This record gives sequence, C-alpha cells and structure tokens, in this order.
Amino acid sequence: MYVCICNALKHGQLSAAAADPSVESVPHLFKSCGARPKCGRCIDDMADLMSAVRQPESAALAAE
Repeated sequence: MYVCICNALKHGQLSAAAADPSVESVPHLFKSCGARPKCGRCIDDMADLMSAVRQPESAALAAE
C-alpha cells in the first residue's frame, strides 16, 4: 500500500527504513528513502508508522 503518493513510497519500504535506529524523524525517514516531502499529506501517517514500527506492542494494545 502506498503511504506517500507523491514519492511512490510504500508501507513496506517505509517500515524497513523506520526500523533503522539512525532514522530519528519523518524528515530522516524521507531522506533514507531518497525522497523529500512534497504535498505533506502523508506526514502524520508516516509519523504513526514510525511509532508503530518502534513500539509494536503498545500499538497493538491501542488498537484493541
């Protein structure tokens, strides 16, 4: 599934990049994927994705 349409960034690609401890923020996440934010609509979704990747247990509990 695409998370960022402007840069054609998919969920799997972003999840893998977000798992890297050197990726500290959404701008770093874009950079690690060789992209830059364009329209900005995906910023919140990317931040949520980063949180879920880094804290999978708490994200699963919040979903219940």
